[in-house]
Amino acid sequence: MLGPLGLVKPGAIRWFFVIWMVLALPIGWLMSQLMLAALFYLVLTPAAMVLRLRGRDLLARKKPDTVSFWRPSILLRMCADISDNIEAIFAVSMRRHS
Repeated sequence: MLGPLGLVKPGAIRWFFVIWMVLALPIGWLMSQLMLAALFYLVLTPAAMVLRLRGRDLLARKKPDTVSFWRPSILLRMCADISDNIEAIFAVSMRRHS
C-alpha cells in the first residue's frame, strides 16, 4: 500500500516513517531490556548458584595453598599430554621393530 508510493515519491510517506520510528524506538528499548533481564535472572543467576553450591571457583578467586599463583594454561597441558602420547606411541613402535 505505502511501498509503491514510497518508491515513486518518498517524501509523501515521510510522516508515516517518522511516526512509526517514534513508536518503535521505545518498544525496541523495552524488549531488549526485558530480554537481557530474563537472560540474567533465568539463566546466569541459576547457573552461578549451582556452581557456587557445588564449590566451583571458575575465576580462581580463592587464594591457592601454594607459594605461586601461576597455573599452566590448558593449551600447555594439552601440548604436554600430546607429547606424552607421542613418546609412548614412539616407544611402543620402536619395541615392535627391534
